Amino acid sequence: VRNCGQEVTYDGAPSKVVTNDTGITEMMFALGLADRMAGYVIAGDNKGTDVSTSPWKADFERLPKLAEKINKEVVQGAGADMVFAGWGYGFSESTGFTPDVLEEQGIATYLLTETCRNGVGKQRGVMPPLEALYTDLRNLGAIFGVSARAEELIAGYQRQVAGAEELVRG
Repeated sequence: VRNCGQEVTYDGAPSKVVTNDTGITEMMFALGLADRMAGYVIAGDNKGTDVSTSPWKADFERLPKLAEKINKEVVQGAGADMVFAGWGYGFSESTGFTPDVLEEQGIATYLLTETCRNGVGKQRGVMPPLEALYTDLRNLGAIFGVSARAEELIAGYQRQVAGAEELVRG
């Protein structure tokens, strides 16, 4: 798949993914991939957070919350074969937790498209937000062999957006 402007190849579908952030984790759940996860990392105690009101609350409760801050040790401790995070959503040069560091340890990464750097310093954003969401769903669908589910989700979201635009137009 193409991720942040680079062609990335995965050796089969990952089976022990660690995610960082509620929205990233929910993307995996929406695609039906909870069984491919080792756990998730989210700041806070989950009470009164987006997790408690998430449509995927049961998935959050079933999987282990690994930590409140992602780092190399958390990922290694979970036996992760892939980390799904983003720049500013876990990955950071200042903490030393980067895709390159994980790659050196044989751990694959997938970067949230909305956090891809656009080539101007460390600025993020290479496409409009909804296009970034659809790109991530398609890429994850390809990586995990659930492309049909990804396309169903995208079509549903596109219908919702079209409906909202219609309401705005009156």
